[in-house]
Amino acid sequence: MTTRSTHSSRFHSPRWRSRCDADDVAAWLETTEEVNVGIYERFEFRTVVRIPRRRDWWMMRRDPL
Repeated sequence: MTTRSTHSSRFHSPRWRSRCDADDVAAWLETTEEVNVGIYERFEFRTVVRIPRRRDWWMMRRDPL
């Protein structure tokens, strides 16, 4: 399985979701905003790594459906 990076402005597009699912690829994203983590989790992303720093950094992944 390969992964496809997602840009946050395109992340919410149903076209993007169906393309990743159709291509059977995982998607990933990174955020430094804790408020975004809950939003991305609603779209089935899960936190893979959280790096604690002055501004925490989350790396998240969504497997294809």
